[in-house]
Amino acid sequence: MIKFLDINKQDKLIIKKILQNVKKVIKKNNFILGDFVERFEKAFASFSGARYAIGCANGTDALTIALKILNLPKNSEVIIPAMTYCSTAFAVLNAGLKPILVDIDKSSPIISLDILKKKNYFQNKSNYACSFIWFSSRYKKD
Repeated sequence: MIKFLDINKQDKLIIKKILQNVKKVIKKNNFILGDFVERFEKAFASFSGARYAIGCANGTDALTIALKILNLPKNSEVIIPAMTYCSTAFAVLNAGLKPILVDIDKSSPIISLDILKKKNYFQNKSNYACSFIWFSSRYKKD
């Protein structure tokens, strides 16, 4: 097995608090929505500087919601990294859009800007908008 992340080491300082809170949720039988989720959503919105936050069941749901909020025309192309988990493509399909797999950069695990430029992916505004979500922290528009 390849160890990517040592969760035990990471959580060592807070494991007791995590387990206490899990016990509270189980004791209240309050798994979906309810007080705990509402408190989390408010705390996360505050932490991230957003007006609102939505707790989701999983990352696929979160990506689907984010894509639907963009209100792109049906079958718009959404550029996603070829080296990704299948749920990334499933989210695009769930939103009624078309996933376009693009290879990653040679030196990092993000979409290659060189490939996007060579294939003129930025000609379509919906491509650009969706691409921007995936790698906005690294690239600026030329």
